[in-house]
Amino acid sequence: MQTTKTQSITGRQVTGTTTEDLLPTPSLGSPGTPIHSYYDAAGNPPSAPCLAMRPRQFQPENGKMAFLTFDDGPYPSTTPKILAILAQEKVHATFFDVGQQVELNPNLLKAEYEQGNAIGNHTYSHNMAEVYKGPEAFLSDVTKAETVIYNAIGIRPQIIRAPGGTVGNFNINYFNAVDAGGYLMEDWNVDTGDTDASLVPENQLIHNVEQQTQGKTRVVILMHDLAGKNTTIQALPVIIEMLKKQGFSFGVLGPHVRPIVFPEGLHN
Repeated sequence: MQTTKTQSITGRQVTGTTTEDLLPTPSLGSPGTPIHSYYDAAGNPPSAPCLAMRPRQFQPENGKMAFLTFDDGPYPSTTPKILAILAQEKVHATFFDVGQQVELNPNLLKAEYEQGNAIGNHTYSHNMAEVYKGPEAFLSDVTKAETVIYNAIGIRPQIIRAPGGTVGNFNINYFNAVDAGGYLMEDWNVDTGDTDASLVPENQLIHNVEQQTQGKTRVVILMHDLAGKNTTIQALPVIIEMLKKQGFSFGVLGPHVRPIVFPEGLHN
């Protein structure tokens, strides 16, 4: 039986059957299954022993693509400044918001969404001691955040970013649970390093992006929308201009955009 659910594709509201209804039934990887850590362009999922992630259909991409992502917000001291820069540069980003912050700042979430940015789920509590007690605890926190986001803007994001990323936190059971729930996990392949210290110098952030984008034609860039991250805001227009000069176009993440998935969690 199919159910009706409102979901986000690229930050906009779409009503129809749930993602779970549209995905084929996954098959469990046998003990000898080779480990492939990324979805490929055809939508074939990662594979590993005991992993059961379903194939997907991803939209085609042309040329070099950059996906700017911001975790942990929204915050009154930073979110409006980020949004102003994105508007001035005429690009969009993906915001992985925390449910507790959305409860405090629902109007900032609305501003992100109404500007055309994509909204992702970064759990409700971002309490790593709690959300990583097991897959059920993780999904419980995700669905709590999903409800808060839905109440604010009327969409249920189907993309998730795990607090701290999946490395060291996820194993096969988590990936299977997330996939069974119809969600798509999102890691990254470029880290600005803006949480390496309380305030990382602007030039260091720019250098990190410049170094990590070398040789890549598809980049998902991790940044943080956190109070006090002033150098992230200062570096943002420089990073955008640098990516433009390198020939990158800008997109937003969503259920029909091929994700970056770290391989480490597939080994256990």
